[in-house]
Amino acid sequence: MINAAIVGLGWWGRTLVESTAGSDLIRFVAGTARTLSPDVNTFANAHQLRLAENYEALLTRTTVKMENFDLIGKWLDREGKTAIDATAQRVDGTKLDGPVSLRRASRGGPRQRLGFRQS
Repeated sequence: MINAAIVGLGWWGRTLVESTAGSDLIRFVAGTARTLSPDVNTFANAHQLRLAENYEALLTRTTVKMENFDLIGKWLDREGKTAIDATAQRVDGTKLDGPVSLRRASRGGPRQRLGFRQS
């Protein structure tokens, strides 16, 4: 499961958050917006997003990670008592185990779609 953050909770940001609801692969757990209005707070509460006051504050959140790295680049092999599994598999069967294999798999160009399925 990828715990992600969203910067901007306007129309597109909300669309992204709503489109991942119920996903077993990614979920938005934190976010920020230029203006933290009552409307933004209501949306964040409805989608269980922890709001940060600005981008810099968002980067200090420990719930958002990229694979085995925390936000400052420290290598992690466990999240609490659970081992981190950063592997995935594309729909075409290509196995991915981190940024290097993802880069290799996506060399078809920027228009290539990377399809994933839960392994």
